[in-house]
Amino acid sequence: MPHLIGTLIFSLNLQLIRGFVSTATRLTFGRVGNYRHGLYDLASGYWVLILDGDDYLKASGYIAQAMQITAADASIDLVFSNAARMKGTDMDDLLAPHENKTLPEVMEGTELFLKLAQEDVSVFHSTALYKRDKAIALDFYRSDIVSSDWESLHRYILTGKVAFIDTIASVWRIHGMNTTRNLSAKDRSDNLQAIAGPYLAAKTMGIFKASSLEDWFSTRLWKIVFKEVRRVLKMRDRDGLAYYVAALEAISPAIARRVRRSPKLWMRRMATRLASAKN
Repeated sequence: MPHLIGTLIFSLNLQLIRGFVSTATRLTFGRVGNYRHGLYDLASGYWVLILDGDDYLKASGYIAQAMQITAADASIDLVFSNAARMKGTDMDDLLAPHENKTLPEVMEGTELFLKLAQEDVSVFHSTALYKRDKAIALDFYRSDIVSSDWESLHRYILTGKVAFIDTIASVWRIHGMNTTRNLSAKDRSDNLQAIAGPYLAAKTMGIFKASSLEDWFSTRLWKIVFKEVRRVLKMRDRDGLAYYVAALEAISPAIARRVRRSPKLWMRRMATRLASAKN
């Protein structure tokens, strides 16, 4: 299904927004291909925010406020906010976000990076205003995976400062055709790169103590993997589970062992086997 991408482009004159261009184009390059086309080909300004067809901006004045913050502190490379979820078609019936309850207004990107494992934190792509040149230099949206946005943004915050605006700036529309709600085991396996990519980037840069980074990797990976394995088991996909754990083994043998030994997951595996035997 083609996605609708809105690419928002800004120019700054001191603390004032001097120019604003908004383009909305129906694209058919695929989900990640649309992101790349929006950033590399359509956008031409200094700051970029990309929306896809499941998102829309909600907060009046959010972009102007973000630009005022960056004009006051040139070391800020990213501004983001919260996103609500909307089930159905009622735009007044929104699920408030549970993430980002304790974030300061401005922080080092490395601080936010560590919080991704330690706290309930999400850098919502639909609210993320980032610098186009820096994003291109980092090969943004390089991975054709479901969480290509997070893989890119989490590498991005390894340098520079980040600003957080505590409001609901965007809405994610949840429906049966959402990509994230229709994933195969292979999709989930490939998506492990969303954690491995930023981890390897941080490791190469040497900006954290080795023990701290390894703790970050194992903690964040386990949180994601536990949820994904539960989803695969709920689908009663035994072959898919084997495929996922094999892919996980290549990235982290320790977490793969933890999956096999987890009492909660073991009980779910047994339930899946019993259900399969009855069928």
